[in-house]
Amino acid sequence: MIARATIKRYRCLRDVSVELGPFNVLIGPNDAGKSTLIEALGLPRRSVGAGFDPSTSVMLTSADGEFVGVDDAGRWVPSVTGKVERWFDVAEPLRLDPNLIAKQGHRGTGAIAHMIASRGQGTSAHLAATALGDRKRFELIQEGIREVTKGRVEEVRIGEDLGSGYPMSFRLHDGTDVPAATISSGLLLYLAFLCIIHRADSPGVLLLEEPENGLHPLRLHELVDRLRTLTEEGVQIVMTTHSPDLLNACRPEEVIILRRPDRDSSTHVDRLPKDFDRIAMRSTLGEIWASRGEEGLLDILPTVNPSVRAAG
Repeated sequence: MIARATIKRYRCLRDVSVELGPFNVLIGPNDAGKSTLIEALGLPRRSVGAGFDPSTSVMLTSADGEFVGVDDAGRWVPSVTGKVERWFDVAEPLRLDPNLIAKQGHRGTGAIAHMIASRGQGTSAHLAATALGDRKRFELIQEGIREVTKGRVEEVRIGEDLGSGYPMSFRLHDGTDVPAATISSGLLLYLAFLCIIHRADSPGVLLLEEPENGLHPLRLHELVDRLRTLTEEGVQIVMTTHSPDLLNACRPEEVIILRRPDRDSSTHVDRLPKDFDRIAMRSTLGEIWASRGEEGLLDILPTVNPSVRAAG
């Protein structure tokens, strides 16, 4: 697990050091640096070559003090060893696309890294590989689909790959088969998340960009609960969100607030105050965020302009 990420001179992250736990949710205004931060977490995994700013520095440290990253000269420090491989197995940021999820997955696209990198394309190949290799996990995916549709969908069916990929369809409770391309975007997204959650080859660190997109608010609590099961298997979750409903499913200690207080500010990273329960009273995280913004969560009073005087 990445315990701390220290990033310098990467876009708006001029000098940021953030502690990470097993489950992390990044919130903040647009252009605050949320996507930039999760992209930076994957930088040491990429080849340092053309286009890499040599002034950028990224250092990831594990709870045991092991570290890996890119130094000020754009060099690896140190080389990745087998000892750090698991906690340093950082996936590319996941941005699922329902149109790609519905496409037929070809042989060779069953690896979770490919599905994540391709924004969900290869989901049917994932299911085919899981059905052949791990029936227990395959049935857990089916159970999840039946549960979220209240039994309207009986099962997800995968046809034979005849050269154009594995076709995917949904069998309804009345026996009707419906092609994946005609299924709702929200259900396709939920299926892709189930495939990722119920896989034995999950990455050590899973990066998610706004997983709420396309999902019903009531499904977000279920999704967060399912993602938490990955942390029990050693997978670290780092996600961004703009959804108060998703934030309501999270714990105060999991929230990381990114802000750029002034026009020329670099990104500032904040945690909720120690006495957040006093600030919240009976309000939820999402309610405070939606009504008072990041400053309300941090209990920051508005700045008073001394040049403004009361009349009279």
